[in-house]
Amino acid sequence: MTSMMIPSIRSQNYGLGIHIHYQKSYALGHIGGGLGFSSSMFWFPEYEFGYVFLGNAVYSNTVGEPLTNDLFNENLIQKNESVDIPSVEHQAYQPLDPNTFTPFKPAWKKYIGTYEFVTSGWELGILMRIALGLGLTSNVTHLKVFEKDGFLYVDSKVFYDDDGGRLDEHLPGLFFTPSGKCLDLRGPAFTWLNHRMKKVDNNTDRSFDINMNL
Repeated sequence: MTSMMIPSIRSQNYGLGIHIHYQKSYALGHIGGGLGFSSSMFWFPEYEFGYVFLGNAVYSNTVGEPLTNDLFNENLIQKNESVDIPSVEHQAYQPLDPNTFTPFKPAWKKYIGTYEFVTSGWELGILMRIALGLGLTSNVTHLKVFEKDGFLYVDSKVFYDDDGGRLDEHLPGLFFTPSGKCLDLRGPAFTWLNHRMKKVDNNTDRSFDINMNL
């Protein structure tokens, strides 16, 4: 790899780039996941080897590292000493400036409200299952979109995310936060960070019954 594609939306969170890691060797790759699945893909240029892992459970993408370590430790794959690892310069990540975001538009009123994540394939903890059974809401199972200070905002804490904040419209119905997290309300399926969700109501004053600090 001697050059890098720079996406139009600069982000460290949205799967738009390749990360450089060092396990037992120089590695290029990316991990990802969502509600009920996870994945990883890595290349090891010095060993002319790579893998793709897909799992139907949260956090299962961590199994790739011990498996590749076993291959290295048992000398089951051989290092190619002639491989030249290029030195690639890159720009430091710069969050978007929320002061430049699009002011609230009347057409966005249809997006305001509470959304519930579709958790098919995602194993909830016992306390969360009880809470849902009682009809309670939380900032893990639900997301809120609302107007504030003349801008559109999102409030969510799904998967260690506390970047609920001001939104900028990239395309009609497609929004990004300052750190590049994506809220896609174009339909027919709505998503936040690629997690599917459905709209519950138009309540703009809703407070979550349970606020989880993940």
